[in-house]
Amino acid sequence: MKLFRKEPEDLRNALGQCFWIGINGAEFNDSETKKIFDEFQPGGVILFQRNVGTLEQVRQLNSDLQRNSSIPLFIAIDQEGGLVERLHELIGSIPPAMAIAAARNHRLARRIHRSHARLLRSLGFNVNFTPVLDLALTSSDNGLGTRCFSDQPKLVVQCARDVIEGHADASVLICGKHFPGLGDTNLDSHVDLPTVSRSWKRLSREDLYPYKKLLSKLPFIMVNHALYPDKNQKLPASLAKEIVKDFLLDDWNYPGISISDDLIMGAVSRFYNLPEASERALLAGNHMFLICKPEGVVRTFKRLLSRAVHNERLAQMIFRNSSRILQTKFHMLKDTQAEISTAKEIKHLAKYSAAISERAITPLRKQTIGKRPAACTIFLPHTKWLKGEKSSLGADLSKRGSKITEIFYPISLSEEEAINTAGQSQTDWNIVVVTAANRHAGQKRLINELLKKGKR
Repeated sequence: MKLFRKEPEDLRNALGQCFWIGINGAEFNDSETKKIFDEFQPGGVILFQRNVGTLEQVRQLNSDLQRNSSIPLFIAIDQEGGLVERLHELIGSIPPAMAIAAARNHRLARRIHRSHARLLRSLGFNVNFTPVLDLALTSSDNGLGTRCFSDQPKLVVQCARDVIEGHADASVLICGKHFPGLGDTNLDSHVDLPTVSRSWKRLSREDLYPYKKLLSKLPFIMVNHALYPDKNQKLPASLAKEIVKDFLLDDWNYPGISISDDLIMGAVSRFYNLPEASERALLAGNHMFLICKPEGVVRTFKRLLSRAVHNERLAQMIFRNSSRILQTKFHMLKDTQAEISTAKEIKHLAKYSAAISERAITPLRKQTIGKRPAACTIFLPHTKWLKGEKSSLGADLSKRGSKITEIFYPISLSEEEAINTAGQSQTDWNIVVVTAANRHAGQKRLINELLKKGKR
């Protein structure tokens, strides 16, 4: 795979490699997708649930994407497990990072990651945007929660090594995120711009510890959209040269590919249009940037190409970026895999998921409830797993002779909804179970409303 020379057409090709894009539809011949590929060759594509139909359809889509690209593509997916899964309806659900850490079984963890990665490889994916290296530091709704392994940096490193080794066995690249750490935030950057108030010294000692320990093992690092006043008081990390180029690439000499988080997230899009954000991401030192929806991608490419033609500094950065990207792709192509049985790996994944889920149950306080409860009310959130059907928990307790009432509630409860939901509880129960799918503040409000009723 030859590297690009510094000629006009080569600049066009080199710039295309910096784009990691999302597409619409479940087939390559979607009009927006074809429009992008007719204009330029992106460096990577990421698939979402909107692109997923059947196993064979996903495999065919990825094959078509590669076949229509003159340069091999990075084809990625967000398959962290737990709340962030795009393929759960096809391959089953995987325990979230926090559950895998709680199971405290590294051999089992490596097995589930290896089986999971082999499944992804069998479908045509070569990159998985995992692991999350953020520390679980806050109970606020920052979009993380059980996506994090732990609040202990050393445990995060141990668990992340299992992810790395499991994926490496299947020749699937991974991406550490969200650099330099989102644990100490109280806003979700999908919506707004969060600020990390921790000093850079403390971040270096705690939040950055996993990255430092795993630096040479991370082919990609995704830079987040939070503000770090100690480094830059105006720009989020993804657009801040002080964090990406000066710190990650120069001070740490990171050998992999730095990629910005999705530039259409609220933390960036509220302040910059897409072409401006993309240029700022490159000038900050990122080798690639994510744009997870296709609208505006062609316009952004044309604008950046025009800017690069008249900006020698920007053009030089683009050529350097493409060189590193192509080298990574060259090494990726050398990793060949024997044929993988998708059906066999799905069975393995289900077995390992069940084993980890059982081991992950963690009592926070030992307290017996005496004899079997005569009546029990179970509160369950509407999720991709529970859509109003009866739960296995309720069925099991019912078999044991308890009177069961199940109440489903919206996953994001307002204060009024929390009060109304708590009011639906029966008056004759002697135990209540509240299940939660994430750490949304509304679920805490529901528990508080139940406690006000004096029922424990």
